[in-house]
Amino acid sequence: VSIDGTLDSNLTVTGSGQDLRIAVAGGGAQELSLISAGTGSDAVYLGASAGDIDIDSFRHITIDAADDIAITTGTADGLITLHSAHTAGQAILIDANADAASVLDIDAGILDIDVQGAATLTAATWTVDAPLTKFYNTATAKPVVEIRNFNSDTGGAGILKFVKDKGTTAGADGDLSGQIFFNADDDTQPEPVSTSFAKIRAAVNTAANDSES
Repeated sequence: VSIDGTLDSNLTVTGSGQDLRIAVAGGGAQELSLISAGTGSDAVYLGASAGDIDIDSFRHITIDAADDIAITTGTADGLITLHSAHTAGQAILIDANADAASVLDIDAGILDIDVQGAATLTAATWTVDAPLTKFYNTATAKPVVEIRNFNSDTGGAGILKFVKDKGTTAGADGDLSGQIFFNADDDTQPEPVSTSFAKIRAAVNTAANDSES
């Protein structure tokens, strides 16, 4: 059966509660194609004016575009969910590695990452820009921050470096290079106060070039 037209065409079911079904049901290597030669921003349009759109596939779903792909919600409580039922190995892959200059940009008011097992971050350089970074745990004698080096040489396990960078302003005698505080609660009740009981403090003694100490 072939239906062809040279002008605008319409296929509509107007009865309330009535369906329109287009199906290829014979089995085998069948294909249902919706093809448009239109050049506008809505060359193919799927719209639901009062309900949902449900796409269900027995196997794979592939979305391929020569340019941008946008997934957007238009309401204040709109939620976008990527959920995988995969139980082992790679479950969700976000690949933005076409070039060393490719950027994966996550912009959020609050970023919450929950991992049931281990989390691994691998990068040439890892930069965190925040006025305060905290590590929390409720287990005894935790958390533990470990710096480990797997090289078999004698170069040491790593460096914990405190850098006072004043930009173009010259360093001066007395500049504080870094501090480590050791805090615990005092005996104030009903709310103990976190108090520094010991600290390690490093400062510039002499900032003069070639005579630094």
